[in-house]
Amino acid sequence: MTSAFGRARSWLGSFDRRPLLLSSPYPVAECLQRLAAVTSSRGPATWYLSSRTALLTPPLFKGELSRSRTRLRRFAGAGTRNSFLATLEVTLDPRADGGTALSGWIGMPNGDFMATQFVPLGFVVGLGMLATGVIQLSLGHLIGLAPAFASPLPAAFIIGLFAFGRRSLEQDIATLTHEVSEVLDGPVMSDPPVVEA
Repeated sequence: MTSAFGRARSWLGSFDRRPLLLSSPYPVAECLQRLAAVTSSRGPATWYLSSRTALLTPPLFKGELSRSRTRLRRFAGAGTRNSFLATLEVTLDPRADGGTALSGWIGMPNGDFMATQFVPLGFVVGLGMLATGVIQLSLGHLIGLAPAFASPLPAAFIIGLFAFGRRSLEQDIATLTHEVSEVLDGPVMSDPPVVEA
């Protein structure tokens, strides 16, 4: 039976980057060409405001392409305020059969940094509110009931935010992986977990 600490650690760890391995039947140069056709280094704001690209179909990805380091995000999400967007970073290596192996990682670039910082902060704020409420009540002030009863709210809010963010991240990982593999006509050999909508 896993402890509450172990479950919390596992939950926070779900924001980590995870290994990814894609395969394509095309050589490295053609993979880069196919990705370049649907990738922009510009963000949505500059894409839509530029007279050269405003009327064009938006690309699938925003990022940078090279054999040694290809880094992509979904273009549709790049201009939003959603902090839980997946990034894919891979190297492209030729395979013996003439195809290409793309190996690297997918997930949040900073891993679980945000979750590990903000979830404990919510608990600390809640404990501070509880202590304030208890002190006020011990001095005979009924106003202490408000912070005492509200003390679970900061942690609950942050946990709820990250639960939503985790779901959003999992869906973005699944979509990004699917779109890249479609462009390259190759299967995902190490598939990340997918959360059903």
